[in-house]
Amino acid sequence: MKPTQNSSLRASALLIAFSITLISLSAALLTLASVPARHHLEQEPAGAGVALQSAHGLAPVSESSIAPNGIHAQKSARVEFSATRQSVAGQEIDGFSARQAGTAWEENLIPPAGLKPVEEQAWLAMARRQEASGGMGFTSFYPARYNEPFVVQGEGVRVAVRPVGGRDVKARIDDNGQVIYRGAYLETDSVHAVSAGRSEEFLFLQDDCAPREFEYELSELSAGARVELVKGEVHFSNKAGQGVKIEAPWLIEATGEQRAGAVRWELEESKSGAPYRLRLVVAKGLSYPVLIDPSWVPTGNLVTARTRHTATLLPNGKVLVAGGNHGHAASSSAELYDPATGTWTATGSLGTARLRHTATLLRSGKVLVAGGENELDGFLNSAELYDTATGTWTAAGNFDTARAYHTATLLPNGKVLVAGGNNGPALSSAELYDPGLGFDPGWQPLLTMVTPLIVQGTELTASGSRFQGISEASGGNGVQNSSSNYPLVQLLNLANEQTLLLPVDAMTGWSDSSFTSTPITVMTTSSSGFPIGYALVTVFTNGIPSQSQFVLAATSTPSPTPTPTPGPIQLTVRGKRIGGINTSRLKWKGATSANIDIYRDGIVIVTTPNDGLYDDSTGTSGQASFTYKVCEAGTQTCSNFVTVNFPP
Repeated sequence: MKPTQNSSLRASALLIAFSITLISLSAALLTLASVPARHHLEQEPAGAGVALQSAHGLAPVSESSIAPNGIHAQKSARVEFSATRQSVAGQEIDGFSARQAGTAWEENLIPPAGLKPVEEQAWLAMARRQEASGGMGFTSFYPARYNEPFVVQGEGVRVAVRPVGGRDVKARIDDNGQVIYRGAYLETDSVHAVSAGRSEEFLFLQDDCAPREFEYELSELSAGARVELVKGEVHFSNKAGQGVKIEAPWLIEATGEQRAGAVRWELEESKSGAPYRLRLVVAKGLSYPVLIDPSWVPTGNLVTARTRHTATLLPNGKVLVAGGNHGHAASSSAELYDPATGTWTATGSLGTARLRHTATLLRSGKVLVAGGENELDGFLNSAELYDTATGTWTAAGNFDTARAYHTATLLPNGKVLVAGGNNGPALSSAELYDPGLGFDPGWQPLLTMVTPLIVQGTELTASGSRFQGISEASGGNGVQNSSSNYPLVQLLNLANEQTLLLPVDAMTGWSDSSFTSTPITVMTTSSSGFPIGYALVTVFTNGIPSQSQFVLAATSTPSPTPTPTPGPIQLTVRGKRIGGINTSRLKWKGATSANIDIYRDGIVIVTTPNDGLYDDSTGTSGQASFTYKVCEAGTQTCSNFVTVNFPP
C-alpha cells in the first residue's frame, strides 16, 4: 500500500480508537511504528543470554483483562521478566520468562470474608507459599524472535507453538509488562499482555493487506496430553482433563464493534508424524484496523478472578459461580464449572452486579440470587432467577428491605426464608420468597415404607429413594451457607394437624434411601408429646414433598378402634425371613367360627379357614414392624394384639 494510504488509515484509527474501553491499548499499538529501533531485546552471542531493555518510547498501556462477554481494563500487579532459555524439540531457544512481582502481588491479596484473624494469617501464608512455588502453576516463555517457539505450561501440561510465516523480528518490553513484536506479519503487530495465570496475544491488523490466516505449528506437547477443539477453544489436556487452553478468539473492528464469530480456530491433525497445526482464520469484509485476541489460560481457572461470590451445585453436576468482585468493583458475570472436563465457561450475566449476596437452588431447578451490594447502588433489595436450561437470568421481584451478609434457606414448602444481614446497621427482619408450586418430578423423594406403629420412646424408620437432596446453596462465605441436601421428615396428626419434624438419629444416621429418627415422645395422660392417633409421615427434600404414609401413634398398650369384643381367642406371632422377605407366622386358638379375618396394622388382609395357622408374606425386606390381630369372620370377636419387629 502507498504511504499516504497507511497514514490515512492510522489517523482514522486514532480518531475511532476502537472504543472508550480500549483507548490506552489502541494508543500503544497505533504508535508502534514511531518507536525508536534501539528499544528492543538484543540477543548476545550464544551462551551469553538475553539482555532486556524497556521500550520507554511507548505510550502508557494498562494491562487488560478481557473476557468473552466484554472488555474490562484494569490496573494489575507489575510483571517481571528474566532472561532464560527453553529447550524445544531438542533446540535451545533464547528468550525470557514472565512472573508477577512479589510486592505488588501481595498488595492484591484479599482473604475470603468471614475468616477470623488467625484464619486470615493462615490463608495469607498459604497464598504466599503458592506464589513462591509458581502460583497456579501457569508459566509463559517468550522467544527473543517472533518466528521461534512460544512455550506455555500449566496444570502439568507443557505446550510449545511456533508461528509459521512469522517474521524474524525482535521482542520489546514496555514499562507495563507488554511484550511487543512490531511487524510480526505484513501490516500486523503482535502484543502480549502478561498477567498471573494468563497470557493474551493481541494481533493488531493495520489494514486489509494484513493476513487473514495465522498458522502455528505445535512444536512440542507433554507426553500423554491431547489437543482438541472444544466449543471454539483449543484444549491441551492430560487424562484428568487438566492443562492449558487457548480461549475462543474475538476481534474488534475500527467501528468499535466486538465480534466473536468473525474469527475462529481450526485444528489440522497430524499426518504421517508431522506436527499438529493451528490456524486462526479471520473473516472477510472487516472494517480496518482490527484487533484480535487469542488468550492462553489454565483449564482449571475461572474465566474471571473473583471473591465474595456464590457457588451453587446444579442438578446436572455443574457448578454455577455468580457475582462477587474483582478488585473493588462488583461483578455481574457468571460462570459454569464442568467437573467432567475440569473447565470453566462463561454463562449469562446477572442483571445487576453484586457481591455478598446469596444463591439458593429451588425445587424447580432454578437458582435464586438475592440481595448483596455494589459500589453504585449500595445495598440491594433485588433478586434474580437463573434458568439452567437457557443460561439466562430474569428479575424475581424486590425485598422490602435491602440487605447483604444475610442468609437464605429453602424451606420444606418450597419457599425461601431470607433473614438478617445488614444494610449499615444489623437487621433483625426476615422475609419469605414464594417461587410457586412447580418442581422437577425427578427430584421428588419416594417414601415406600415407614414404621406403622409409634409408641412411647420408639424410633421412626423410613425407607425409599432420593432422600438426599440435589444441592447445597452457598452464600460465598462460611456464615452464609444454607445447606439443603438432607431430608426433613414430618409427622402430621390427622385429628388436630399438629406437626413434628423428626431429628435424625446421630448413631444410625441417614442416607439416600433410609432415615431413622431419635426416640419419639408420645402424649399420655401424665405427659405432653405428639398426639396419639393416626398421622401422616412425609419426607421433604429440597422443599419437595414425598407421597405420605399412614402411621399410628399410640400408648404402649394401644386401644383399637372400634374396640373388639373380648373373646377367648389367643394369638401368637413369630417373625422370620423367607427368601429375604419379612414373613410373620400367626398361630391362634379359641376361635369357633369356620373362617378367620386376619388384621395387619388395622386392615383385613385375608379371610382364611380357621385352622389355627397362617403365614403372612409382607412383601418387605429389612427393618420393619407390623401389628396383628385375628377375629372370627365378620364379627368383633377378636384376639389380643401382637406386634412383630424385624431387624435391619
